[in-house]
Amino acid sequence: MALTRSNLILTFAGSAFILAIYWLLKAGFDYPWRSIAAITLFAAAYGSAIGAITLLAIGTITSSRRLPWIAGLLVFCTAIAIAQFASNAIAQASRESETQQALEAGLENDCRVVFAKYQHDRELEKDGHVRIFPGSNEFNSLPLSIRMFNPIYITIEDHPFGSDIPPNIGLCKNGFGGFAFGVRVFMDDKNIPEPFWRKQLSSTVYLWQEET
Repeated sequence: MALTRSNLILTFAGSAFILAIYWLLKAGFDYPWRSIAAITLFAAAYGSAIGAITLLAIGTITSSRRLPWIAGLLVFCTAIAIAQFASNAIAQASRESETQQALEAGLENDCRVVFAKYQHDRELEKDGHVRIFPGSNEFNSLPLSIRMFNPIYITIEDHPFGSDIPPNIGLCKNGFGGFAFGVRVFMDDKNIPEPFWRKQLSSTVYLWQEET
């Protein structure tokens, strides 16, 4: 194959395209809770995608046969959109599966036990909010179902800071950039608020994403 400008453009654009697809899918499979690593992969994927689109656009402008290049651009953009959709679907399925395993291990009931233990904690009574981090004595004493869920921290809340949020325990899985992905276990199914994003897994357990 002759080393023409068109061939060079296609080679680099194709490589960038493959990397973009790979990084998008890897983010969905390996980092379903959207950690810093996932954000980095998304940034790399979209950087590669922009590079590939730019190269294909140059090929379209400079080629005397524009129709194949335009078709290539459309196919590429469609493939990226499908990969993004697949990444989101894979991540959501992984989050739900991981949470379901924790629920089967007794997470819902264990959270109620922990809340009852902290219900009269001085900090909880004052601020309505207690945060526990892995490695602390408090975390190490938590039930296995909570520890095996591997949160980066948990919050015990009872109308925190004067809000209308009812008693619950939040298990945060990333907390990146001021936002949190995780699970909230409410103590009952009454007056549960509408957070920024959620999916109900049981009467009192929700996947959630909201500002921290």
